[in-house]
Amino acid sequence: MSTLTPKYFPAPITRAVFRLHDSDSFKDLPDGFIRIVISIIKKIDLSSPRKSIFANRTTIAEESGKSVETVQRAIKWLEDKGFFERQQIANPGQRGSRS
Repeated sequence: MSTLTPKYFPAPITRAVFRLHDSDSFKDLPDGFIRIVISIIKKIDLSSPRKSIFANRTTIAEESGKSVETVQRAIKWLEDKGFFERQQIANPGQRGSRS
């Protein structure tokens, strides 16, 4: 029989996740995006909250149980609402860019 091992997060992360439901900023958040937003919030470095987050869309999709396409739509929604902005960074030695 398998057991569930609870994951503990620092109190500020836990509070942020629980307050999403009551936040006016997220009233328009599509229902399918909440798990993606939580996954992104859990990646915030509490010692430097304004520090950039480098999160692979595939990883966020796996953590949230959503498709990469849904993650992309959620990120676009968050950008359009002004919650964050992305910078494209050239991937050294490879064609294209990453964000």
